[in-house]
Amino acid sequence: MNPTIAANAEQILVALRQSLPAPSIDTAPELLEANRSDVFFRGSDAPVAIVSPGDCAEVQTLVRAAIQHGFCLAPRGAGLSYSEGYVPANQTTVMVDMRRMNRVLEINAPDRYIVVEPGLTWERLNEALEGSGLRTPFWGTFSGKHATVGGALSQGAKFFGSGNQGSAAESVLALDVVVGDGSLVSTGSSGTPHHPTPFYRYFGPDLTGLFLGDCGAYGIKTRITLQLVPRPAHVRTASFAFPASAPMFKAMTDIGADLLASECFAMDPFLVDLRMRFEGLQEDLESFRAVFSAQRSVWAGLRDAANLALQGRRFMSDVGFLMSAVTEGFTPEEADWRMQRVREIAHGVGGRDLPDSLPKVVRASPFRRLNRLLGPEGERIVWFHAMLPNSQATRLFDETEAVFDQHRAEVDRFGLRWGYLISVNGPSTFGIEPIVYWKDAALPIHQEYIEPSHLARLPVHAADEAARDAVHRIRAAIVRRWAEMGATHLQIGRQYPYLSTRTEGTAQVMRAVKQMFDPRGLFNPGVLDT
Repeated sequence: MNPTIAANAEQILVALRQSLPAPSIDTAPELLEANRSDVFFRGSDAPVAIVSPGDCAEVQTLVRAAIQHGFCLAPRGAGLSYSEGYVPANQTTVMVDMRRMNRVLEINAPDRYIVVEPGLTWERLNEALEGSGLRTPFWGTFSGKHATVGGALSQGAKFFGSGNQGSAAESVLALDVVVGDGSLVSTGSSGTPHHPTPFYRYFGPDLTGLFLGDCGAYGIKTRITLQLVPRPAHVRTASFAFPASAPMFKAMTDIGADLLASECFAMDPFLVDLRMRFEGLQEDLESFRAVFSAQRSVWAGLRDAANLALQGRRFMSDVGFLMSAVTEGFTPEEADWRMQRVREIAHGVGGRDLPDSLPKVVRASPFRRLNRLLGPEGERIVWFHAMLPNSQATRLFDETEAVFDQHRAEVDRFGLRWGYLISVNGPSTFGIEPIVYWKDAALPIHQEYIEPSHLARLPVHAADEAARDAVHRIRAAIVRRWAEMGATHLQIGRQYPYLSTRTEGTAQVMRAVKQMFDPRGLFNPGVLDT
């Protein structure tokens, strides 16, 4: 670090120590180094410090210190995104780790909302609602054991509940956000001095929506209100095999269009095979226990767990494309009717019934360990995704495969492998998520979240910059093709094109929004700018 930069960093640290409690500031070199990257992208600079505020007042103090001393802020939750959304943009960045602000502030059953701090995980949110008969419409991500509510709303997220309830953003009623002058903005019905209550999102223009999917570029969320809805008591699961992608996509989009399934997701043959080989006996036993404990009836639990143990993953050989669906109902008849319709749709386009062990395990143990941040042979992994209308499903998949084919020389040279997670998101939206595997050195974030016992069993790979560069090139080429198709994305960060894909009028409005909420460019410089 040159003397000028070192002096600036020291000035920032002095300002932080004068402004905030000492326990909330960490400058341990190994921690700073770990916070240089997300799950895929590694920045050229480490943050100057990691600050973990404990309440809204400390966030405001931090923002005012940043204004006074000219440093930038990169807010993050668990850090499990992969699009350079919070990676430090320069050598004067302070990382704002929001995980200390993790309280449930209010559960209001009569008015059907829950108020939480942004660092609360989805797992803990669901635990807080256990036994209430209520839940949020969208209720978490696969990574919800660690992923935070604030991170999901800033980055955008989908999965549990997304089949008929949409993404995480659709479940939000109100926010408190500290913006770029240190002031606090309250949105929706809570934005009044007269008995503020966050029961309704739309009072005038939707101010709440401006802070959803912003990747932390407009401010730091300090309080989040989510809608509560009755939790359906009855759940049904099913899985189907398809010999090709097109008929499966037809089934999935029809199921999504009619809002039949809470979750409807699929894997291509590569991921089916990988899943079969990846999970070992230990996860089988844990799945057995999870299915047993998830059942209201002891006998039903014993039956389902025994069936799971019998079926295991053996049925997954020679499956082709695998689609799974979860339906819910407030009565057994409602859940059964929805699943019957799912079956009719799947069978109508050639789907073949399979044992439903996969969706049953996913629902019984939704927030699982993050051992899959690396591949089964210790490979690095990168996810990326695109969403288009239902009618574009097959074209989206085929165009993505075509770009991989165009880079066949690099694919073969570096032994790259890839598969797809596929899902529907509400009645109109189909999404694919390519997952690329290659041999390369792991990052500190992998060590943070993968269990040590599991990590110790994985092969260790040397850094392979050439292979990593090839993955970057192929990924960028696919993202460009998606942009030409009009695709949308969650977790926009700095890697998915945003302003460059908007009409000029829209781009002007978004620049004005950034200027209004963050006039000094404090928050995540470069995010949403590409």
